[in-house]
Amino acid sequence: MRYITQEQIDDCDPTVMIAIPRLAIVCGLLFCPEGALNVDADPETLSEMFRAFHSLLVKIRDLLRVLDEHELRCVEKALCTGDTQLKFENFKGLNSYKQLLFQRSISHH
Repeated sequence: MRYITQEQIDDCDPTVMIAIPRLAIVCGLLFCPEGALNVDADPETLSEMFRAFHSLLVKIRDLLRVLDEHELRCVEKALCTGDTQLKFENFKGLNSYKQLLFQRSISHH
């Protein structure tokens, strides 16, 4: 993966200070679902810092779950670099998720 280099850490690069919390949130939502960012549990069990964002964290987790490994790596890299020019229409998993949401919305009407 190597999103952050040893040189960036040694130089106290500000990018590292932004990237690590972002990656930690992704890791907590996807790879440690029973941990501190367990959005399936009662929102009151979340850290006070995240409690107000419970519903947003659920949406983010659901979107991250539909990405394939390559797409997830692209998102993680963008979170480290601040790249805002990702072409999300190229993400197959995200497009499938959007289609599913659309199908659900029309079936409820």
